[in-house]
Order: sequence, then C-alpha cells, then structure tokens
Amino acid sequence: MRILQFCSVATLSLKRPLNRKGAKSAKKGDKIIKYSCQKGDYKIANNFMISLRTLRLCGKELLIKGLILITVLLFTSLAAIAEGNDPHSKLSLSLSLGKTEAYPGETVPVTVTLRINDATVRNIGYPRLASPNGKNIAFSPPLQESEAGAPDVILHRFIGQVSGVKPGRRVVGPARLDCEVMNSARGSAAFFGGQEPESLKLISIAAPFTVLPLPLSGKPEHFSGAIGTFFLSVTSLPAQVVTGEPLTVTTTIRGVGSLADAACPTITGLDLQSFPVKATRGASQLICEQVVVPSSVMRLAPVTWSYFDPEQHRYTVLSGEVGSSVVAQPPAVVTQPAIPDSTMAKVPSNRKSIFTSFFMLFVLAVVVVLCVLTLLLRKRGKTMMKSGLHSDFSHLSVMLQEAELAVSNGNVDLFYNIAFEVMQITENVGKPYEARSDGIRVIRRSDDAERHRLHEVIYMTASCDKVRYGRILPNATSLLSDLECLKKIISHTL
Repeated sequence: MRILQFCSVATLSLKRPLNRKGAKSAKKGDKIIKYSCQKGDYKIANNFMISLRTLRLCGKELLIKGLILITVLLFTSLAAIAEGNDPHSKLSLSLSLGKTEAYPGETVPVTVTLRINDATVRNIGYPRLASPNGKNIAFSPPLQESEAGAPDVILHRFIGQVSGVKPGRRVVGPARLDCEVMNSARGSAAFFGGQEPESLKLISIAAPFTVLPLPLSGKPEHFSGAIGTFFLSVTSLPAQVVTGEPLTVTTTIRGVGSLADAACPTITGLDLQSFPVKATRGASQLICEQVVVPSSVMRLAPVTWSYFDPEQHRYTVLSGEVGSSVVAQPPAVVTQPAIPDSTMAKVPSNRKSIFTSFFMLFVLAVVVVLCVLTLLLRKRGKTMMKSGLHSDFSHLSVMLQEAELAVSNGNVDLFYNIAFEVMQITENVGKPYEARSDGIRVIRRSDDAERHRLHEVIYMTASCDKVRYGRILPNATSLLSDLECLKKIISHTL
C-alpha cells in the first residue's frame, strides 16, 4: 500500500494527463488496478486508476536516483578522508609586514607565522627570507601562542626586520620553512598505532613592499641620511680653555632608527682650527669626538644635526650648546731695557771702571756660593739615599691632588708639569744598589718590583717630554691613562 501511494505521487509528479474520472490513460492490454486514496493523504479526493507500466517506470526511477545518491555520498566521504590525512591541510605559512610603505633605510618589522591545526610537528627550522637588498633576514626565536577562538590551533611567530635601499616597488618573499609532521604509520606498525615523520617544505605568499623617496622640500643642507627618532647631547672639556689651547667636544646621538649612513656633525668657524672627527658607532647610537683650537676669544657655535622622521614625514633639526668658554691668555711680563742715566756720563772713566770691577766680583762670589750650596745639597741627598732613609714625601699627595684637579679642568700643560716634578723627586728613591768589584753600583736583578717601577717612571717621563717639548696633545683616554700611571708611581714611593 505504501509503495502504491509513493508511486502515485511520483506518477503525478511526471504531470501525465488525467481523464475526467481522475485515472491515468491506459494502453490496450494493460492490466488496470483500481486503488482508492483516502481523503487528506495526498489531497486527492477522487478515485484514480494506475497502470502496471507506470509502476515499473517508477521503480526504475527510484533505482537510478538511489544509485546517484549513494555515489555522491561515497565520493564525499573519500574526499573528507583524503583531506584529513593530507598534512598540508593542517599546516600553513604566512608572511606579513608591519607597514607596506617605508623610506630608504627605515626598518620595518616582518613576521612569518607557522599555523598548526591539530597536528604533531617537530624539527621546526627558521624561515628563509631575503630582503629587497638581497641579504638574508635574521629572525628572533619563535613566539608560541594559541589562535584566538581556536585553542587547538598553535601559532609560531618569527619576527625580523627589513629595510629598503632604493625607492621603488619591491616584493618581500616568499618565505620558506622546513619541518617534520607526524603521520599514522603504514603496514604492520599501523596496527599498533605507530607514527612516522614526514618532511615538509612550506612556502608562503610574497608581500608587496614600496620604498618611498625622501621629500626634497624642507631638506636641511647638513642632512646625511639618518632616518628614525633621535636625541642629541653635547659635552666639552675643559670647561674653560685659553686661546691657542685644544678643546675636545663630544657629541652623542641616540635613538631608534637607522644610523648606517649618518655622518657626524662638524664644528667649524673663523679663528677656529678644526681637526677630523672621530666617529664611534654602536647599537642605535653614534658618538662623535672632535678637537678644536680657538685662536681668539669667541663663543663657539652650537652643534647642529638633522634626521628624517618617517612617522611625521618631515625633517627634524637638533642642536646642542658647547658649554666651554674661551678666554684670552694672560699678558706676558715684558722687561724694559735699562735706560742709561745721563749723569753716568759725567762720572770719570777711572771711577766707572772701578765700579764695574767691584760689581763683577760680587756677582762671581754669589755664583761660587750657590755652586757650593748646590754641591752640598746633592751630596746630602745621596748620603740619605745610601743610608736607606726616605725623606718626608707627604707633599706628593698634595701634588697628586693638584694633578687630578688639572685633569678634571682639562689643563694638559699643568698636569704634565706636575708629573715632571714628581718624576724628578721619585727617580732615585728606593733604588736597590749593589757594588761590583770595580766600584760601580748596579741595580740588583732580583728586584722585579723595582724594575717595574723604573719602567713606569721612564714611560711617564717620555710622556711629559712629548707634551712639554714636542707639543703633542693627548686625547682624553691617554690623559686618564697617564694619571693612573702617576698614581701608581706615587703609591710605590710612599
């Protein structure tokens, strides 16, 4: 009964014509089966007749539709199984840039993300990615986190930096990464639930990158190519310099950005002798040291330096004042020649000669007395050294304090003059002598500490001669090194 009801619906759906009595047209020789539908089953109230031929056609149609449905379900299941076993469907590699437009030399963060969806992955390598200038980008260790809204999805983020060189349109990527994914084992190992690794080479999609040209409007004359955000500070030694003496100006530039092509600021001007700048580059900093010698009393111009701010899209000029002041040298004492008195011409020649003779004898006596006193003092000093007695060297501590004060004030000449006096005092102190058979004294070879002290004295004396006679001005590092050497000599003496 149910089959007949379903067939009647299928027959009616074919839209075959019905006669007035509600029955299908039957051919000659067909057996007719009369079936009466209940009212409300299919919204048909009249009796109708259906033939056996129509029933056979309905069965074939049902069979064909059933086979098509089974085939579609089978292929859908196979596709789902194949997609679930494909490791590439569980792993993906993506590439993203912090910004798609930048200026030459500006650094832009680049992120390579490995997305793992419900898979076991091991031996994850670092991404291989070349920057627009052809150099490989170095990445930091990966950051592991879960994807928002999908706790089963693990993300490995590799972060690096890329910078543009020449203006134009560029392409960054694609990024490449090697790893191993664990799949179900095959053969007998699959029966026990084993797994085996499969090597994968993932490739991301390249990202467009545009390098913009620097604007020409508002570009300072002394701009040298620094791009980012920076700060400038200026220090100078000594705080007060005399005309003709050297002044060291140190400019420190720090910030965030690229200083690869940046140049140091230079100090120039009239009546100012400028020496080459010494540049020291570090991590996001540039230290510039320059020595200048003013020849007249002046106020040094401020140090100026400029950079381009990519966030504000404009140039910025920085300046720093030189705190040292330039003063004039003290006037030299000029001795006026003695003007002969006109009354001397009236003195007779014989009296003048007698006066001259007495004066010469007085001068000669004074010279003789000074020579005798000098010899006595030297002899006394040698006697004290032979006896091993040391005089009071407490004044050396005062001289050391004066030397430290001269270094802090940048007075190079005063420091080396004090050091030379100390060398004269400590040169013969504590020498361990021994007498040979021929009467000549020599230093004992076993006293290594004394030899080291003598070497320091020789080195310090040579440094004093370079500055006092050779006029070779040391830099700040050499000046501090000589101060430490002077401290060691005085400590060994005391």
